Amino acid sequence: GVYATGYSSTDSPDYQFVTAKWDEDGDSPVWSDAFDTHPTHVDESVPRGLDIVVESEADGTPLHVYATGVFTQHTTVRDYGTIKYEADSGDYSLSWAQVGNDPAGTRRYNGPGNSEDVAVAIAVIGRGSVYVTGRSVGDGTGYDYATIRYNEDGDEVWVHRFDHEIEGDDFGRALAMTIAGSVRVTGSSEDTGDDYLTLLFDEAVVENATSVSVLFGIHETGNLASLETDDGDRYEVREATPLGLGLPSVNIEIEFESSVSNPSELTIVVEANSSAIPAATQVVEIRDHVGSQWVVLDTRLTTTADRTFYLTPPGDPARYLDGNDAAQIRIKFFDPGSLFTFGWRGRIDMALMRVLE
Repeated sequence: GVYATGYSSTDSPDYQFVTAKWDEDGDSPVWSDAFDTHPTHVDESVPRGLDIVVESEADGTPLHVYATGVFTQHTTVRDYGTIKYEADSGDYSLSWAQVGNDPAGTRRYNGPGNSEDVAVAIAVIGRGSVYVTGRSVGDGTGYDYATIRYNEDGDEVWVHRFDHEIEGDDFGRALAMTIAGSVRVTGSSEDTGDDYLTLLFDEAVVENATSVSVLFGIHETGNLASLETDDGDRYEVREATPLGLGLPSVNIEIEFESSVSNPSELTIVVEANSSAIPAATQVVEIRDHVGSQWVVLDTRLTTTADRTFYLTPPGDPARYLDGNDAAQIRIKFFDPGSLFTFGWRGRIDMALMRVLE
């Protein structure tokens, strides 16, 4: 489906922040939600959605829909407004608990200048880590970049404001994630004129793999260093005939050591593909050292081109670290057909672990 956010008005000044979904035909919305954040507005301060992102399962099934933009207070003041919907429920219920006077599922940010704050970009990484950026009037500093991180429960983890310290305005305009999950915010900053200005937020510790081994299959190319970056230098293992039904043709175990003993978040970043045609099934597991079991993080059909995915295990991240603060994952590739196909390879271009204190 196609998701969009914006605003709508039937009887001015009754404007509403609107989010909607269309099916493949695009004839009319199959779901929409609209609400008014303040009863009166002028044209320049109407509530509106300005960016939207969908968090999905590996198979593309939507989990959550996030929209960000403007909530209003009165006729001259605008605040950041962010909304989270439960897409997997089928009814798109508002997800976050209610805070203050705004509806459940919403979060508002009013900057120190108590004036105009406009969120223009949103991104999600891992399990519900939400990043929002835009422009926000400071206390005597004009417009500043203001970037906010929320956790999956909608708690405000941090707010980072940037002022160039030269008279003029700074506008955050776009936000993106690096391949390892760092956050980059870009926009414009007034100096002698409008200049590009890009900020990098790298709050996570990125751990490279400390060991890699082939549990089943035939190792052909690549080494431990091949897993560090998405540079096309892949760790490749050729399939071997499984020893029984339901067993993988390729099984690779990778270990990481965490420099954080009790992390608040743990995310596995994998970029991989296979040469199998038809597609092989790829499964990623992580060792649960409390439950003494392997937990499946992801199952998907492979493609012949690299795909990157971010996997956050459920529950307390510390349960996935052993007594030496090491974590183990397994990446398995299962034969694509009922009759075994020969000669294809499972290929890993990058495997990293991100941890937050």
